[in-house]
Amino acid sequence: MRMALNIETITPVKNCTAGLVSQICGMSDLSPEADYLLGYQVRHVKEVLGSRVTNALAEQDITLGTIYGGEGIDARILLSNEPDDSYYEICAKQLLELPWSKKKLKKLFDRHKIIIGDIGEGGFYISRVLKELADEIADARDIIYCHAVSTSNTGDWDLDSIPANKRIEIPHMIYAVGTYYQKNNFIETSQEIVNKYLAPVHKARQWRIEVLATMEANGILEDTDWSLHYITKEQSGRVNSFTNSPALVNILHGTVNENSIANTFIDKHKDALPKSLPDSNPIVFKDHMHLNNSWKDYEWYIGIETHCDKFLITEKCLKGFALGVPSIIISDKNFNNYLSSFGFKIDGNYDYADTLVERVELACDFIKNNKGNKDIVKHNYELLNNNEFLASLIVGPLVKLKRDM
Repeated sequence: MRMALNIETITPVKNCTAGLVSQICGMSDLSPEADYLLGYQVRHVKEVLGSRVTNALAEQDITLGTIYGGEGIDARILLSNEPDDSYYEICAKQLLELPWSKKKLKKLFDRHKIIIGDIGEGGFYISRVLKELADEIADARDIIYCHAVSTSNTGDWDLDSIPANKRIEIPHMIYAVGTYYQKNNFIETSQEIVNKYLAPVHKARQWRIEVLATMEANGILEDTDWSLHYITKEQSGRVNSFTNSPALVNILHGTVNENSIANTFIDKHKDALPKSLPDSNPIVFKDHMHLNNSWKDYEWYIGIETHCDKFLITEKCLKGFALGVPSIIISDKNFNNYLSSFGFKIDGNYDYADTLVERVELACDFIKNNKGNKDIVKHNYELLNNNEFLASLIVGPLVKLKRDM
């Protein structure tokens, strides 16, 4: 008789990431009005992929939420329950914020099999768990770590200490974006090129500004519609505002030197900041997922990823695929090879260079002299809308997890 695997969830809470069980089985908070991390990005996963995922998992004796469903069980109740054979997933951020003593947390780990997930933030909070709860997890009954950052390049999160059979990589944002835009993307993908380049940037992180500065130095920025929401303390507005949230204030502070190209760029363009894209009216933070019908009429979409020191796929590199626009992706060295490992095709060869500036310079040279491969554009658009592919991003890692147990 084959071993069965059942995964339940501890009830997700506000400001934490809804895990796989809640996404596939559904929960009431996965709605347009829901908290950013809790689920608005994944609110269509059950509708689009739910049956496909659960049926494929059932063939491998894997089940999700058979006892408590997508709503899950309260952590306090689980702590008082007797041990069973199910695994219970919990968001790593939620775990760190439980108002419990470390003795109580150790009891949870000793009594139940736990999956600590951080697919919403990639793996950052798992890195904190490993450091802050090291003693409590040392003799745990069984802990599996579930993250979105690539196991081949976790950067300064340093997740390599986790044994290979105790962690799974779920490229959360690929299937989240795919299902989200299937239900919310009313873009006609036929193009009428009227603009050169589109480069959306929200938070003013140092390396993103260095990308914009390098584009400017290479004569690209003047033909680019770009955004950057850098604000001063005096410009700060309401919490969760897309354009002037307090979270955007002084985001460069302490991260760059006075003479850095990032600060030089900010100083040069300060009168235009914060800067939004044309035909764009973002209001709250979750509006970063919106696509505008006019954005399909660009020659190139330039996706500047969240991180430049690790492989973590976000919507920033996928929007061009969803728009049906030729795409340049700027991230860490060889990030495009990582994207290709999922089946996406990348136009151009520019991210092999060791430094960020070199990668951006090569990308600038490429788009100056190329219009984009329509076959590649078509392939990536179709792959992002291929539900069998999207479901495999969930099913495959869980099957591997069960096999390696």
